[in-house]
Amino acid sequence: MSKILDQDDNYTYEILQDKDCVECATFLAHTFTKDNPYEIFMKTTFEQFFPDALALCQGIVSTNLSVIARHKQTNQIDGIIQGIDLNTPDDEEDSTADTDAGGEKRADPILQLIHQSKEDYIKEYEKTHGELKQNSVAHILMVGVRSDCHGKGLASKLNQVFLDHIRRQGFKHVIVDTTSAAIQHIYVTKLKGTVFKSVHAPTFITKNTNGDEYRPLEHFDSNVLLVVIDL
Repeated sequence: MSKILDQDDNYTYEILQDKDCVECATFLAHTFTKDNPYEIFMKTTFEQFFPDALALCQGIVSTNLSVIARHKQTNQIDGIIQGIDLNTPDDEEDSTADTDAGGEKRADPILQLIHQSKEDYIKEYEKTHGELKQNSVAHILMVGVRSDCHGKGLASKLNQVFLDHIRRQGFKHVIVDTTSAAIQHIYVTKLKGTVFKSVHAPTFITKNTNGDEYRPLEHFDSNVLLVVIDL
C-alpha cells in the first residue's frame, strides 16, 4: 500500500509510518495542550500528554488507519487523524488510555464518558446490523491541526482524505467524539454527520474509588458529542 494517499499544492496526505511516530506525538502534545478545550480545562502539560500520544501512535501505526498532512516546503506535519477499528478489543484499545509518570493508568472522566457513548452506539448498531465485525466501523481517536493552519481548509481536506481512505478499506461508518466546536462543525455541517449522542459534561455521573457517585466534570461547561458518518 502506497503511503501517499493524495496531495495538493501545499500538502501530501500520507499514511502514518513508524518513522513519523515521535514527530506526530510531539505535534499532538503541543496541539492538544494548547488548543483542545478539555486538555486546557484539565491543565494538561506537554510532559503529561506526550507519553500517551506516543503510545497511541506506536500502538496503531500498523493498522494503516492514521493519516498525516505533511507540508511540501517545510516537510513538517501540520495535521493528523488517528483512527482505529471499532471492533478492536477493549484491552487493546485501552493501551491508548492516559498513564501517569509511573506507567499506571490515570482515571480520566472524559474517557469514561466517551467509552459509555461508544458502548451505547455499538448496542444500537448491532440491533440494526447484527454483530459488529472488523472493517465495519472506524473510530477516530484524535484529530489535530497546527493552530496557524486553522481556517485554511486543512482540517476539512485531511478529514475527507481519511474518509476516502477508510472507505476503500471497506468501512461503512465512522464515529468520532469531540468537545471542540470547530471539529463538530466539520463533522456535522461539512461532512453531513449525525449526532448520535450529546452529553453536557457537567451532568455526567460516575463513581469514585469508594463507590460513591459524583460529577467529575461539573465545572467543564461543554457538550461531548458522538458523531456518526455513513460512508
